[in-house]
Amino acid sequence: MNSPKNIKLGVKEKRVNLTPNSTNLILLTSQKGHEIGEQFTMNLLGIPQQAMDIPEEQKVKVFLTSIEIFKKLSKLANAVDKYAEEEAKMVNEFKEKLRKDGKRIAHHSDILEAAIEEVLSQAKSTLDVTVKIYDPLFGIKLHTYEKNGDKLIGALRSNTPAQDKDKVERIINVVELFKPYSESIIRLRTTTQHYKNIQMTPMVAEINEKGSIDILLPKTSQEQTAKEFAEIVYHNIFVFIRDLLIFTFASKFYGGIVPVVIEEKGDRIKKIGVTISEDALQK
Repeated sequence: MNSPKNIKLGVKEKRVNLTPNSTNLILLTSQKGHEIGEQFTMNLLGIPQQAMDIPEEQKVKVFLTSIEIFKKLSKLANAVDKYAEEEAKMVNEFKEKLRKDGKRIAHHSDILEAAIEEVLSQAKSTLDVTVKIYDPLFGIKLHTYEKNGDKLIGALRSNTPAQDKDKVERIINVVELFKPYSESIIRLRTTTQHYKNIQMTPMVAEINEKGSIDILLPKTSQEQTAKEFAEIVYHNIFVFIRDLLIFTFASKFYGGIVPVVIEEKGDRIKKIGVTISEDALQK
């Protein structure tokens, strides 16, 4: 998904970057944990929520719901890390066996399949919890990410005053852009939970002609290993929820404040910023 572009206000603007600070709200030790604990939690629970023109009681509810969303996201991150740990453990075990007897190994692992299915389950669960943010902000009560976001889109369009239509359309645009991917994830999660196991190739270990050990990692498709698949699921869900919450919060910002997503160099490292117009600063 492309990062949201800055919205021109027709006045001189000043950009304020939100530099992450350490937080104990949700802090995992992995790289993904730092994204959730620092890049995500502090940036979305800091200035953006302070910039919302809503009653304090409402802000408290938004804060608590946001924490629930981040907790779900952390469980998704844990599921991805768990797959990587189990795969690495199996690679080491297979190498040890090959060193002892030299026999080729090809193995379909129930443990690895279950770990990928848990990634899918946590991804869908994260989407389900995310839509609960619309209760304290819009009075929209949704229990799940129903109909691949269409239920949310319909509720937003039917519960928004005319003067806020443009702001809400930006939220809807984020959902629409994510639909092709979310549909594939939801469909795969439903299939693996109710009908059949995830389709993965076996892990293969053998000694090549040079006497070295070759490992073929499990794949979910011809082009993608299961580990890559899990990482991509996490990344896409993370970016979608980040963008969705930014524009959702921005729909309640004081006048003159718009959100900006600042992409940094490096894997998945992002900051969230706001652009504040000179008019807003003078008020």
